[in-house]
Amino acid sequence: MIQIYKEQRENIEARLLGIKNGSTRVIKNALNKAVEIARDDIVKKVQETYTVKPKSAITKTIEIRKANNKDLTASITSRGTAVPLINFNVRPSKPQYKRKNRSILYAEVKRGEGGIIKRAFVTRGRKTGNLGVFERVGTSRYPIYQKYGPSIPTMVGARNIRLHVETNARKILNQLIEEEIEKLIEGK
Repeated sequence: MIQIYKEQRENIEARLLGIKNGSTRVIKNALNKAVEIARDDIVKKVQETYTVKPKSAITKTIEIRKANNKDLTASITSRGTAVPLINFNVRPSKPQYKRKNRSILYAEVKRGEGGIIKRAFVTRGRKTGNLGVFERVGTSRYPIYQKYGPSIPTMVGARNIRLHVETNARKILNQLIEEEIEKLIEGK
C-alpha cells in the first residue's frame, strides 16, 4: 500500500502556494501515472517469477481504479480463478495418442522449480474441447480431472512480487510528484 503522508501533502501545498487546487492536481496526476507503471511492473515481475503464458492472461485480471479530484486514492486489484496447468511450461504440450511413444509429463509453474506429474497427460476435454493437463482418478478410463496451477491474484500477491512492486511504486510516485510540481509551476 502506497500512501501520501500528511507532511508530504503539506510540503506540496507550501510549494504550490497561490495555485488553486495545485496539490490536488499534482497528487491526482502522479497517482494515476504511478498505478499505470505499477501494473506494467506487476506483469513483468509475474512473468519473471512464473512460467504463465500469455501476458494478456495476467493483464486481464488486473483492474485499476484511478484517483479523481474528490477521491485522491488509486488502487490496483487482481481478480481471477485458478489457471489451467496447460498455460504454464508443460512438456509434452500436445496430446500423445500412441502408447509406446508417450513421455512422462513434466510441469514447471515457478521458474526453475518443475517436476514430473505421474498419471497426468495432455488431451482435449470432452465437454469444452480445450487442451489441458488431466489426471485419472482411479484405474478406469473415466473420470478424469483437469489440473490447475495457482491463480493470477495468488501470483501477484506473492511476497517477493508484492514487496518489489510496492518499493518501485513508492520511488516512482515520489519522482512523479516532483515532475508534476515542476510542470504546474512552469505552466503557471
